[in-house]
Amino acid sequence: MLVEPTGGVLEFHNHAVTPIRALRIITVVYDEHPDWTWTTTRPFQRNFLLPGDASHVRGEFVDPNGASHRLGVGGFDITFRFTDSENRVWERTSYGRPELVKDADPDAE
Repeated sequence: MLVEPTGGVLEFHNHAVTPIRALRIITVVYDEHPDWTWTTTRPFQRNFLLPGDASHVRGEFVDPNGASHRLGVGGFDITFRFTDSENRVWERTSYGRPELVKDADPDAE
């Protein structure tokens, strides 16, 4: 699972060989202005993303005075979470290594 920020759009790519579920954005922080809030016109969550597929969302930053600023290329950290095909929940920030947040429940079926 990889996210690519380009010109106002965050694009998520599933590079795994299995589908992922419950993809959602946790935070988007602009390096130069960490006090700006990232926002979208509608909440972003994808319930299912097949191998090789991508999903995107448009967003912008809003400064403390309420002015909008278009998402640029790079210069910010994106933290997102997803569930793999074995029901494990992972969290990743930008290009960092995914970290296991919750292991699969052995009793769940």
